[in-house]
Amino acid sequence: MTLTIATERSLVQRMCGKPDSVEVSSSDIDGIFTFEAQRWLNYRRPAVAITYFSTVANQQDYTKKPANAYHIGNVWWLTQDVEVFSPSMSYSPDSMETINAFGGFSVLNNPSIVVEFYKRISEYHHAFAGSGKETEEGKIRLIPVPGSDNDKVYFEYSYPRWNTITATPVEFIDGVRFYVASEVMRILALRRGQVTGGKNYSGGGGQNELKFMEQFLKEAEARVPMINQPFFRG
Repeated sequence: MTLTIATERSLVQRMCGKPDSVEVSSSDIDGIFTFEAQRWLNYRRPAVAITYFSTVANQQDYTKKPANAYHIGNVWWLTQDVEVFSPSMSYSPDSMETINAFGGFSVLNNPSIVVEFYKRISEYHHAFAGSGKETEEGKIRLIPVPGSDNDKVYFEYSYPRWNTITATPVEFIDGVRFYVASEVMRILALRRGQVTGGKNYSGGGGQNELKFMEQFLKEAEARVPMINQPFFRG
């Protein structure tokens, strides 16, 4: 099942008391679906991806935020020395690398391997100790400043999940409908706030419309909960 704008428009018009085409035209409502509602839905349920870039020695800020990204999440990076030195700065030969160190071992036969396992995990976290954050200008700032070229910096970012409102999943269609209805009531509140009556209606100077706008928006937000993203600031 997909969202059909014509069908949803008719439902929204009934929810909003069937305003005439002068107040809110069909094209106005369609525009709310295709622009405002799509943006609202994507901000509440964005997709998340991970990508990377390479450092430049002594450069702290990078313009690497994808063009379609909303916000940058976790940033972590690995120095080139990780394959040569351990956290204690002692030489680590190939045979001691994690992928080789566990070859042929069984935890059941040798419980002490658990100790070695957590040691390797500790070394992994140490290696990826570099962090970063998004600046107010949308750049990625690395902490600390990298001292070498070509260190891999990984980061996660949120971006729009849907390219068209007609792709709205069935579980969110009701929420989108309530959101569009709230936007229509907002328009009516602005227009009817100038007068208390007209040819096809009698109102309360926009107060009734504001009341329904708030109710519809609350219902929309309940049906499309904001996804749990600590870094998301939409």
